[in-house]
Amino acid sequence: MSFLKRVGEGISISVVSMLFSFKHPALFLYPLICFAIAFPAAAIVMNIVHSNAASLPLDIVMFMMEVVTFVVVTIFFIGLIRGTVARLEGKTIKFWKAMAVDGRMLICLFFYVLIKAFLAFVVPSVETYFSPDFSFAAMDSMSLGLLVVYIAWCAATFYFLPVVAYETKNFFDAVGRSVKHFLSSFIEVICGVATSWVLVGFCVGVGAFLLKISRMDFFARMQEAIRQPYAMLAAEGIAAIFVLVVALVLATGVMVLVPALYSYVTHKNKNPFTTPIRKK
Repeated sequence: MSFLKRVGEGISISVVSMLFSFKHPALFLYPLICFAIAFPAAAIVMNIVHSNAASLPLDIVMFMMEVVTFVVVTIFFIGLIRGTVARLEGKTIKFWKAMAVDGRMLICLFFYVLIKAFLAFVVPSVETYFSPDFSFAAMDSMSLGLLVVYIAWCAATFYFLPVVAYETKNFFDAVGRSVKHFLSSFIEVICGVATSWVLVGFCVGVGAFLLKISRMDFFARMQEAIRQPYAMLAAEGIAAIFVLVVALVLATGVMVLVPALYSYVTHKNKNPFTTPIRKK
C-alpha cells in the first residue's frame, strides 16, 4: 500500500471513529459510567485511605489514587474496545460481558497502569524535586529525554489493551505484539491520532466560542467535568451539562480510534468502516 494511501486510511478511520458512537449510542455508556462512578469513587476511597493513614505522604496517596483510577478507566476502555470490535463485525455484546476481566488480565493491566502512572506522575515529580541541583541546559536535556521515553512507551503500548482483550494475557507478550502491530501501522496511527486531536481542538474551539471563554479554559473545564462531574454540575448547571456532553462525545470518539485501528491492522489493512468485517 502506498504512503499516501496509508495516510488517507489513517485520517479516514479517525474521522469516522469520532462519529461511530452516534450510530451505536451504547458505546457512550462506557465513558459515561466511568465519568459518573470511577473517578468520584476513586477519590472517595483515597480520601478514606489518607484519613486513616495520616502517616502516608500526600504524594503517595495521590499516586495511589491515580493508579486506582487508571485501572478502573482501563477496564471500561477494555469494554469499549470489545463493544466496538463486536459492532464492526456486525455483532453485539452485553455491557458487562464486554468489561469482564479475569485475574491474569487484571494483573497484566495493573503492571501496564503502574508503568504508565510512574512515567506520567512520578518521574516528572522527581525531576522537579532535583531541578535546583542542575543547570537549565541539563534540565532541558533531561526533560526531552523523559518526553521521548514517555512517547516511546505510549507508541509501544498503543495496541496493548486490544491485544490483552483478544490475543494474550501475558504482559511481556502483549507489549511485544503491540509493538509489532504498531510498527506495521505506525503511519496510520500517527495520522489517525493527529487527526483526532485536530478534531478535538476544533470542537474545543467551538465550545469555547459558545461559552465565551478561552480554549484553554474550556479544555480545563472538560478535564474537571470528567474528574468531578457532580461538583461541576452543582456549581455551573446548564453550562456544566454542555461541557460534559462535549467531553463525553470527544472522549468516546478518541477511544473508538484504538479498536478501529486494531481491527484495521489485524485484518490485512482493511478499513473496518468501508470493508465490513464478519468474523466466522
